[in-house]
Amino acid sequence: MGLRIANLTVQYNKSIAVDNITLTVKTGELLALLGPSGCGKTTLLKSVAGLIPQTSGSIFLKQAEISSWRPQKRNTALVFQNYALFPHLNVEENIAYGLRTRKLSSTLITKKIDQVVEIVRLKQYQHRQVHQLSGGQQQRVALARALVLEPDVLLFDEPLSNLDEKLRVSMRQEIRRIQKELQITSIYVTHDQEEALAIADRIAIMNNGRIEQIETPDNIYHYPTNTFVADFIGSANIFRAEVVKKDANYLEVALLGKRIGRKVSAKGIHSKATCLLRPEEISIVSQAGLPAKIVWVENLGNIKRYTVKLLTGGNVIVDILNSRNKAPYVLNQDIFIDFSADAVQLIDLN
Repeated sequence: MGLRIANLTVQYNKSIAVDNITLTVKTGELLALLGPSGCGKTTLLKSVAGLIPQTSGSIFLKQAEISSWRPQKRNTALVFQNYALFPHLNVEENIAYGLRTRKLSSTLITKKIDQVVEIVRLKQYQHRQVHQLSGGQQQRVALARALVLEPDVLLFDEPLSNLDEKLRVSMRQEIRRIQKELQITSIYVTHDQEEALAIADRIAIMNNGRIEQIETPDNIYHYPTNTFVADFIGSANIFRAEVVKKDANYLEVALLGKRIGRKVSAKGIHSKATCLLRPEEISIVSQAGLPAKIVWVENLGNIKRYTVKLLTGGNVIVDILNSRNKAPYVLNQDIFIDFSADAVQLIDLN
């Protein structure tokens, strides 16, 4: 077992930042904490590091309860958003700082630094001053400084938020490569959905101090358990639909002219359902679809995003691959749209 958090609550005066959270991070797993600002994800991370005391609950690392341990004893390492490098020290000296506080021999420190600069690909920069490095290189130094301590858990607090978009993509790939190569148990806080989907083994969606859902990136995206998760991850078309048929373990809803049938485990009388339909699951067709008019167009590079108004009322978002060999649809154009009934996910029944 890697890390286990049991019934953890963190309260500031009367405000609850983390509300009775229980979760397990498997050995070698990277778990992303994702959610809106103020949802408690950084508080949870710092509580694991021992920087913020929990009000109640327990934290276990490798079977040992570490809830009352000082941060130095927990053998966790935190990679900060602002790097927190010492400007008067060069790369090697920054990396060595934590090792020197542990009073290791100079020979062992040199050996560990030589190993870690190879892992993070900083060998040619290890004698440079940190102000001579790019943002991405500085982030590698911060990562190397954490890794060289050989922590049991590596904690990331929005480490890439200060980088430009292209550098964020390359750095998240590097972090993923290194984390998998070393098989180090990691928790990664981010507000960037794309980053979480790209880097994580599992994602925990947080809201108001609680975890709404923990799942793999694919399952979080395609099978959200409630409306909050569905609306928070990616772009979503969310509809309320009438239940037109209900048997013991089966129901059908009427949605945009289609009958959507699903097996259900929820018991009771249900009159309505919340339905999720992702924009990429909708096609623009030549005929025999739902008539609509394009009321907004966004060029997002690899896709064109169309907001279309249905003749029956209501707007729908449609994502189409932005191929240079295909003439784009234009504002105010009359079109038809269609989708497969299998692409609809039923979320909430009531």
